[in-house]
Amino acid sequence: MTFEELLIALEQHSDLISNETKIGHNTNVRVGLLGKKVAEILRKQGNTDEKYLSRLNDDSALGYIRLLAGAEFGEFVAGMFAGKGARIDKHGNIEATSLLLRAFLDVPEIRSNLLTYIGKETILGDTGLIASVEQLADRVYQLNMKLEEGEGIMFIAGDLIRGIFRHSGGFSTSYMIVTEVAQTFIKATLALDTDIPTPYNMPPQPFMRVARCGYSGEDHRERQRFVVLSSDAGGMQIWDGCTTFLNGTIVGSFDIAQSFKSKYGDLPTKPDIPYIYAAGLVVEDIIRVDYQGVPVREINDRGPWQAGVIYYNNDENGTDDVWHHGCRWRCFSESTTEEPSWTSSAWYMIEGRSDARIEFDSSNGYAFFAGSVKTTITPIVFLGNTNVSIDIVDEQWRWTRESGDQTADTIWNIEKGTGRLLELTSADMGVNWTKTNPVRFICTATYPASSINTISNYLEV
Repeated sequence: MTFEELLIALEQHSDLISNETKIGHNTNVRVGLLGKKVAEILRKQGNTDEKYLSRLNDDSALGYIRLLAGAEFGEFVAGMFAGKGARIDKHGNIEATSLLLRAFLDVPEIRSNLLTYIGKETILGDTGLIASVEQLADRVYQLNMKLEEGEGIMFIAGDLIRGIFRHSGGFSTSYMIVTEVAQTFIKATLALDTDIPTPYNMPPQPFMRVARCGYSGEDHRERQRFVVLSSDAGGMQIWDGCTTFLNGTIVGSFDIAQSFKSKYGDLPTKPDIPYIYAAGLVVEDIIRVDYQGVPVREINDRGPWQAGVIYYNNDENGTDDVWHHGCRWRCFSESTTEEPSWTSSAWYMIEGRSDARIEFDSSNGYAFFAGSVKTTITPIVFLGNTNVSIDIVDEQWRWTRESGDQTADTIWNIEKGTGRLLELTSADMGVNWTKTNPVRFICTATYPASSINTISNYLEV
């Protein structure tokens, strides 16, 4: 009989006894048969201690248990910081205090407060995860790789690989040279301790992730290059020419450690700020700022000055420099088409030329008899073959006399020393003037808008 049929028979027999009205009909046989039916049901049910989990005592289950609504562990309180206990809801979401895994965690995404953590150091390039390690000989290992369906091993023979492994004492690094690559494993030789940058070379470990950091041959030069993201250096470095674990050079970097500085002498860089280092740079726009964050205008060398061309000095177009009369001029106007000159408010000469000179013209020659001196001396300033005297106003010309009479020369300099033209008469020659004791007249012209301020020359009469 089935369990349900036994229950029906027990109910019917119980009804028979309870509904009996005649004296003497509920005999011991009838009552005993009721007990047998109960025993038969219990026997059919079996030992309940082995079939049901206890809610009061420690227990275990041999079969699969399905918790359709979820489960809670301990005194559960939800929350990132004040929570306690653990819970798994019916959708598979787990909230707990910690998670310890002895092998690996395989997930499509890891999030922590919307931040993604990569690691202390990450090498961009060929990588692989070691599933198990077999030692074949002294410092020779077979590394069985963990591969997903359709995934192949990225390494080739000759690759230099390294991995970092966390243990109870901290982190250790393993440096190896790949000697053979099969479909599911690679063979590698552990580098000698003297051939690596750390004091000790750790043997490879299961679940260690290894990455290519160079190539020992010359037939695959591109494999001697790799990129590192380092939290210790505070940025990124590009290494090239790595044929051993001790050579190679940084060919590009962007980091706070300024790792490129070892290639040069004492560079005047500022500490604790990132610098970009590269052999070449192609850029469309650079905005320079000073220490207060104020933009610094770029200086544009526009070449020779051209009539009709607009030159600028503003934030949008930068500051223009041009070359004119052999000199370099800087624009100080928002925009201008004016020709550069010393009298122009739009231009300032910042670089002169070495052939600037003063020449003189006398309206009546340079030879005179006593009492017959009368001539006009005109100084002329040349830049190369260009006469630029017209750009120098009268106030920027000075004359000084040296006749041997210092007191008289001082008075003369005050009375007649200003202006371009020198009207020279016998009275200007002083009392000591003779054929063998000429008087010297020194002319000085000052460029009114130039950092190369003055030019001087003299004549003797």
